[in-house]
Amino acid sequence: MASDQGRPTRGRMRVSEGGPPVVVERSADEAGAAPASWQRLHRVSSSTAKNEFASLVHRVEGGEAVVVMRHERPAVVILPVAEFEVLKRVAADRLEELTRKYDADLDEVNAPAIWTATSTAFHTPLDEPLPSD
Repeated sequence: MASDQGRPTRGRMRVSEGGPPVVVERSADEAGAAPASWQRLHRVSSSTAKNEFASLVHRVEGGEAVVVMRHERPAVVILPVAEFEVLKRVAADRLEELTRKYDADLDEVNAPAIWTATSTAFHTPLDEPLPSD
């Protein structure tokens, strides 16, 4: 959320919808805090990442993921190439699965019997009962 100056707010946000501003507490997730599962990952500030990039690359090449923090919030995760490839493959597999399901659903909806029944329903006067099978 943005403050009056257009910068992100921290800890609280001002909400104004036609009335006076209201102060609302944000949860840790809304505030951009790292999830608890990230506590075991190596975290560095963005300035440390910039100054020690070569050592971070060696660490990541060794199989460790590194979270780069900006203003105490996770901004970037540096992953080994193998992990990145796995994530890409999982995403591609999931997309393929969703595409197959969508295509099957679309084929079912576009079946001639469905079109015939839909056309009959739309063209039957409201005061007449629909024909039964």
